[in-house]
Amino acid sequence: MTNSRTALLSIAFATLIGGSTQCQALSFGLFGSWDSQARRDAAQASMQAVVDRFNVYGDFDWGSDGYVDVYYNAGVPTAQASYYGSIDFGGTWPNERVTQHELNHWLGTGTFGGWYNQFSGGAWTGPKVSALMQQFDGEGAALRQSGVHFYPYGLNFDSEVPNDSIYMRNVALTYAMRQDMGNGNPADPWSGRRITLTGCDPVGTSAFNWFGGGYSGSYPGWSDLHFAHAGGSYSTGDYLIRTPLDTYNPGAPTPSFTFAGDVLTINNTNGAAGGLVYNGKGTSGVVTIPNLQLSDGYVRHGSGSTDLFRLDGAITLSGTSTIDAAQGDIVVQAPIGGAGGLNVTSPGRTVTFASSNNTYAGATNVIGATLDLQGATGYGTTTLSSGARLLAMGAVRGALDVQPTSTVRVGRAGLSQVLPGGRVLVDDFETYPVGGIGATPNSTGDAWLGVSNGTANAEIVAETGNQALSVRGLNAASDTWRGAVSDLSSGRAGDASLENGATGTYFFRVKRTTRSTIDAIFGLSDQSAATTTAPGDDVASPWDEYAVQLSIAGGQSTSTLRAYSDGAGDVVVTPVSNAQWLNVWLVVDNDAKTFRVATSSGEDDGVDSGQNFLFGRRTGATVGASSLTTFGIHEALSARAELDDLYFVDGVNLSNPLTQTPSYTGETLAVGGDLTLSSGSTIEIDLAAAASDRIEVVGNAVLDGTIAVTLAPDSPLTPNEDFTVLTAASIENNVLLGGPDGALFGVARSTDSELILTSLTGLSGDFDNNGVVDAADYTVWRDNLGAPTHRLFNATLDGVVGSLQYDAWSANYGAIAAAASMDEATPAPEASAFALASLVLALSTLGRRRNADR
Repeated sequence: MTNSRTALLSIAFATLIGGSTQCQALSFGLFGSWDSQARRDAAQASMQAVVDRFNVYGDFDWGSDGYVDVYYNAGVPTAQASYYGSIDFGGTWPNERVTQHELNHWLGTGTFGGWYNQFSGGAWTGPKVSALMQQFDGEGAALRQSGVHFYPYGLNFDSEVPNDSIYMRNVALTYAMRQDMGNGNPADPWSGRRITLTGCDPVGTSAFNWFGGGYSGSYPGWSDLHFAHAGGSYSTGDYLIRTPLDTYNPGAPTPSFTFAGDVLTINNTNGAAGGLVYNGKGTSGVVTIPNLQLSDGYVRHGSGSTDLFRLDGAITLSGTSTIDAAQGDIVVQAPIGGAGGLNVTSPGRTVTFASSNNTYAGATNVIGATLDLQGATGYGTTTLSSGARLLAMGAVRGALDVQPTSTVRVGRAGLSQVLPGGRVLVDDFETYPVGGIGATPNSTGDAWLGVSNGTANAEIVAETGNQALSVRGLNAASDTWRGAVSDLSSGRAGDASLENGATGTYFFRVKRTTRSTIDAIFGLSDQSAATTTAPGDDVASPWDEYAVQLSIAGGQSTSTLRAYSDGAGDVVVTPVSNAQWLNVWLVVDNDAKTFRVATSSGEDDGVDSGQNFLFGRRTGATVGASSLTTFGIHEALSARAELDDLYFVDGVNLSNPLTQTPSYTGETLAVGGDLTLSSGSTIEIDLAAAASDRIEVVGNAVLDGTIAVTLAPDSPLTPNEDFTVLTAASIENNVLLGGPDGALFGVARSTDSELILTSLTGLSGDFDNNGVVDAADYTVWRDNLGAPTHRLFNATLDGVVGSLQYDAWSANYGAIAAAASMDEATPAPEASAFALASLVLALSTLGRRRNADR
């Protein structure tokens, strides 16, 4: 069956959509004798399908005539190919996977000399491939080498093809490898600039990293028939774009992904049937869209209730768009700008605004959902309706309208406790259940992630009334490290990450609890804490992931604390005793990219080691302008290493936080316009001695709802203690006090611009709140006759001041509050006839005044 090369030429041309030019084409011919017509027909069909894929993607005949000679060779056990030579099929049936794998070799993978130069430590280093790998598999993903083959997407085995996206990803990676190696066309294969979706993403697919047009099964994809790429401005129309999943384990926690295009516009008009929908898994992955334009568009959580949608990048609004936490919580980390507004919806779910740089001009309508305001809203009015909640520790830039059944929670429930100097507790591990932390979502609420995810060797342990985090490795020949990592930037009372250019001090305690040799490392990384990327998934060499790294190594009586410094290696800091806590201070300068170490035991302050260490193994150059965001601890030899009492403070501070007493501090909500608290709505605040939550209103405040008050535990009140909980340009005060401890306070000392809560004596009739019911209280009653009852302390609140309050004063005249001094006591005579006459006169005057007002 020998035929001429010309006669068997099969050329596949692909005309790209969206204004791009026609690509040069690969072609092929089948030559020689074949053992069967069936095998030859299979090779013909597979080669045709494969060259069609390559030709629709780009120009692969750069540096050759693009013609592939194909043979059957009974002496070849499987199949083989040489660089720009031939493809020989042998014992392996020539299906599409095998055929495309061999065409990779024909184009230079594993056969071109420069291919091997692109790998370092087994990972491809060229920029084109590296960018594609992270587009396909998420942040930190890399193409890896195995002899003359690469993985993933190398089509080495059938198991490497779990879905229809794999073949076109292999094509794209082959093109990118040739760009990086210099033996292929250096130009990118796309030219589309304004690109639209041609259909909805089916479940399990994503236009972030799928190739459409019928080349990935029936997947529709983008109108330019390419993967999303730099230089492209993308829009959805009324179609639905889904966020990506883990390619080879879609049920596992999803890594972080970044959209590759310059702009993604969500401009659907069909509500939840279109727009952007989150389909990820887990809580740590971040979806970054560098320029997300919401033009009356719809963004929706469409995954499991425990999966957290983290959206980063930059958002610009036009019209009124919707963020719908339909099936789970959403954290909007991206700053939001533009002229438009937002609807935030879904009862029982939470949407978090994390950025303080939100500047959008339009309104924010929170409909039934909870808006967790850690940053700021836009400048339009924020309206809470349909039982919505605002968890507010940031800024409402415009007016705030709290409609009936809705609630504003100032800060978090409960007051924060801070140590002197502003030091914050990151974690003392006391709130977690004892035992293994488990797989995400785990027993720490994912505050700590096991390395690897779900390992049994990261656990919360309890001893002598104290809890700590314990990790231990496997003591295996390879992949022996186990541990835990934590995101310092979110999920706790304060941000404990260290920005570029800043200096901060981390305090913690460590302990080795074993008689055997230990090898433990711990420190700070600029890489994110996630279960699918380093350091969260590195069980082989986690020391490579840290910029600031300490270690404990050695036997029971020979262990030392060491600091790793670039160029010097591990430098001994101090001996480490077995089964005893060592206090450690890390003073980190993320400007100079250096750190210092201090240590002590017990309640002593830190003693500096006298040495300055350089960042490494992630050097200062590697960290660059990044923040240090992750703390981790790992061990290799099945010896327990424990961590406890992690604190952070700005600047340099070697005092021992374990000897310091925390004090309560309140949160403040800033409102840039007017505040309207409708009847039936609530503001929740916390109080403690000398501390309270607070609302600062630039405009006017109309208060017709309830202030629900909670007093901090173990915080005794002193009668007559004042708490200014709200300030405004003017206040219309018809507020009610409620909540667990509202009855302990009154508002009679409030002014036209301040809402002041005053702790009550609790003595009925003590209208001036001085601890004694006396004639002065009658004067207060008389001066406020007909006014709202909140003008009196310790009074029954039934509308306006009148006979009911007088009766209480009369019945308790002469009474003394338990906290009042006995020296203040006076005899307790009956109320005088003069007072009774005055009451009659006052009430009749009040009646005449009301009649006159009709």
